[in-house]
Amino acid sequence: MEIPRHRALRSMAIVAVPLLVTAALAFGYHRTERLATPTAAVETSDTTPIVTRTRYDEMIRSYAERYGVDAALVKAVIYAESGFHARVRSRCGARGLMQVMPRTGRAYGARNLYDPRQNLRAGIRHLRHLLDSHDNDPALAVAAYNAGAGAVKAYGGVPPFAETRGYVAKVLRFQRRYQTAAAQAPAPRS
Repeated sequence: MEIPRHRALRSMAIVAVPLLVTAALAFGYHRTERLATPTAAVETSDTTPIVTRTRYDEMIRSYAERYGVDAALVKAVIYAESGFHARVRSRCGARGLMQVMPRTGRAYGARNLYDPRQNLRAGIRHLRHLLDSHDNDPALAVAAYNAGAGAVKAYGGVPPFAETRGYVAKVLRFQRRYQTAAAQAPAPRS
């Protein structure tokens, strides 16, 4: 018995349309856009250039100052987490510039973690909380940002996870480079 042609097409459409919609949604959620324009790069002994000026610099400076966090540390975390791309989402669900988890974002009042202003405010406040919880030690705060405060507490320091140790070293290296870049930057004209 032969299946009528219109039924075969309908059967294919029933299977194909949801797959196409899923693919389109996945592309939309994981789309990254180039939001940081590398207008200047600083090179040190590490050959990887870092983005020194971005469209987010004023927001970063403002929130870092408000919450008492080193702006160079904030930029280092952003560079390590998202490369200054505001529309990124990790496999585990972290979103935006600072790769803030939705639950953490809600705790700090952020509704849209793809909005750079909300993401920076939540991420910097969270970083301030982690610094306060770990005696203002950037290495421990950054380890807690990556692996969770529970892991840092359980191990009494930076957890022995290769990913976390590498992340902490990378962020602290970027922080030093951002501090150097800020010190070398010409004074603003008045």
